[in-house]
Amino acid sequence: MKIGVIPLFTRGVVCDPDWIAELVAMLDEEQVESLWGVEHVLVAEDYQPNYPYSADGRMPTNELTSMPDPLAWLTFAAAHSRRLRVATGVLILPQYSPVQLAKRLATIDQLTRGRISRGVGLGWQVEEYAALNVPFAERARRMDENIRAMRALWTQSPASFEGEFLRFERVHCDVSVVPPGGVPILVGGRTAAAARR
Repeated sequence: MKIGVIPLFTRGVVCDPDWIAELVAMLDEEQVESLWGVEHVLVAEDYQPNYPYSADGRMPTNELTSMPDPLAWLTFAAAHSRRLRVATGVLILPQYSPVQLAKRLATIDQLTRGRISRGVGLGWQVEEYAALNVPFAERARRMDENIRAMRALWTQSPASFEGEFLRFERVHCDVSVVPPGGVPILVGGRTAAAARR
């Protein structure tokens, strides 16, 4: 059995470098397989109650919850271990530029010697999409396209891609990834479309 841990992201603790180092040392000692980070770029004070994993549509957070950037946080944590995998659970993929994200993930993959997995999802918070100027209604199409574009950047050199939202021709990402085919992508969700992905 493999065990993964999502720590409590508590304000005042989660970004304490000493706390992170102690957490990673404990996880290594206990042979935990992976450490997971969560993401919301922001949370609206009065968001529509669309959170799909609770009866009332509200996230299980409070005023003490803190969600640092998961890629920066996980990279820091991975630097304190030679074996612990790090993973996002989940990045809200349609909110990213796939070109910039492919480069960031390839870099983290190199720095961790192939110990990063990337969980992605669509997200549910309309207000977060609006603040990032990304159309909420397009999120599924953007997610599918972003995955294809990143795979092209990780497996082709030079890489070319043409989609509905993005186009590039004969470009180089310049940072190779450890596993063939690119950084592992794990799709989160609870719909038939998520299962298909």
